[in-house]
Amino acid sequence: MLLHSLCSTGINTHFYSKTEAIANKSGRFLYTFLYFVLFFLLLTASILCFLFGIGINWYNKDMCKCHILAVSSAHCQCQPGWREYQNKCYFFSTDVKSWLEANELCLEQHSNLMSIQDIQERMWVRTQIGQEIFWIGLNDRVVEGVWEWTDGSPFIETLSYWMPGQPDNWGSDPGEDCGQVVGYSSGHWNDETCSAKRKYICNIKSIVNVKYIGQCSFKLHLTRRHVGCLLSCKGICDTDVTPLTE
Repeated sequence: MLLHSLCSTGINTHFYSKTEAIANKSGRFLYTFLYFVLFFLLLTASILCFLFGIGINWYNKDMCKCHILAVSSAHCQCQPGWREYQNKCYFFSTDVKSWLEANELCLEQHSNLMSIQDIQERMWVRTQIGQEIFWIGLNDRVVEGVWEWTDGSPFIETLSYWMPGQPDNWGSDPGEDCGQVVGYSSGHWNDETCSAKRKYICNIKSIVNVKYIGQCSFKLHLTRRHVGCLLSCKGICDTDVTPLTE
């Protein structure tokens, strides 16, 4: 009887130990399997997020490029009432103003009184003004006899086209410090008192050149929705443009 009890106890102990070992082994296998499944899922999610992030980045760059091109193309065409010639827009006024008033009106339109930089431009303007007189950006208001353009372009003496005997600073004070182009004299230039009332010519570059390097120029006036996009694309805009509307 005692032997039977001992044997039964030994068998049961052996059986339970083996069963527990199998259960522990199965549990470890299950945990290992779940660990690898979780690791695989996390790895897959990470890869997808990375690829999705790249996709978003590409998408944003494309959107930025579209915004910049939209800004550029918006200014490739001259505004109504302006005339285009060699990537510039020109406004020939029909009203008369003093030179200072004309200069202010041009600035209000994000342009400048016209500067003439080459012979072709000078000849083209001649064909546009008939026999009339127009103010241009030429002046020696800062230093008498030192002529300059209001837009900061260099004044090249060899390209000047003064009427014979001009400039002469004729008359009493304040003299003649402002330049004009004279249609009836084949487009020659003349100096005149700045307070005289004349028609005037404004001009501005018609095409905004955009390069995807460097930082965005502060000259570019945009709506808020474009600024971040442009900065992320690091666009450089070579010229002032008219502010876009929302």
